[in-house]
Amino acid sequence: MTASNPMPDQDRVVAEIEIAAPPERVFQALTDQKQLFHWWGKEPSVELTRTAAGTRVRVTHSGLRNEPISRKDYGQGWEGVLRLLEQYFR
Repeated sequence: MTASNPMPDQDRVVAEIEIAAPPERVFQALTDQKQLFHWWGKEPSVELTRTAAGTRVRVTHSGLRNEPISRKDYGQGWEGVLRLLEQYFR
């Protein structure tokens, strides 16, 4: 898993992971309500890119500057979410 780090502007966290499944299948897991709630349960931006091994999933959660909790907490949370998605495909 690629580590997520607060961006220099401290307003967003970016997390990404490579999943051994084609983009179409990962897209279904992210967009089909039944599948989404099966592996996750709940607003961010998600980008999917085909790779040799499957699909790179990149989540960007913006608008954090005024949030009371630190961006590090969000970053660790998204890493956990991406691990759940990856486990769904095992």
